[in-house]
Amino acid sequence: MTDRAAIARLTAKIEQLTQQVETQAETIRAQNIKLLRLQREAKARADA
Repeated sequence: MTDRAAIARLTAKIEQLTQQVETQAETIRAQNIKLLRLQREAKARADA
């Protein structure tokens, strides 16, 4: 395999992994928002 082909393969893999990380980050952000909302609701109930 030439250096150019190896670089192309690694670049494609990096792009794939970057997309996976971005997707996971979106999921984590959504979960954090949900957890913060639940925390606020629980605190409001505790303070009521």
